[in-house]
Amino acid sequence: MGDKIANFTGVKNFTNHVWGYPRNLRVTEIGSNVFQFQFEKEVERERVLRGGPWILDNQVLVIREWSAGFEKKIECFRFSPLRIQIWNLPTHWMSSAAGVKIGRVFRNVKEVILPPGRGKEGKHMKILAEIDLLQPLIKGTTIKLNGEVVWVEFKYERCPDFCYKCGIIGHGDKVCKLERNLNQAHREAQFGP
Repeated sequence: MGDKIANFTGVKNFTNHVWGYPRNLRVTEIGSNVFQFQFEKEVERERVLRGGPWILDNQVLVIREWSAGFEKKIECFRFSPLRIQIWNLPTHWMSSAAGVKIGRVFRNVKEVILPPGRGKEGKHMKILAEIDLLQPLIKGTTIKLNGEVVWVEFKYERCPDFCYKCGIIGHGDKVCKLERNLNQAHREAQFGP
């Protein structure tokens, strides 16, 4: 997902490497930035489907199980897992249950990673959650602790290209369509169409 056009050879080499060189992996380019991967062994296919995030050339490689015609629908590729750090969380809230609860602002929490020790790592927890690539990244959320409202901040690990203006993954701020649309609407409101 993104503005860059992926190179077939680059995709094939990247996936072979990060997926541990699955035996007889077949890669077929079926459209612009759309590829089909065929595995010889079901166990390798399942591992890739459950894995991720896969970041290729600063873009998210979204993996979905194949079904006829889905490659033409952008909605099929809108969700992808990303690792998210949760900061400013009170120490007594460092638990899997809290990670799942806070992670509800995303689509699906796949994993909660608690800090192993003290120091910098003990100040935040991580979750692996599916995010909506067509919506702006969430900066944080508020949680209620014993009647007190606390702001927790999200930091995204290995975050692919995203726009600092609109917050959406897949393009940079120099080519932001939202900003162009807002500027166009502003000009039209000021001067007419």
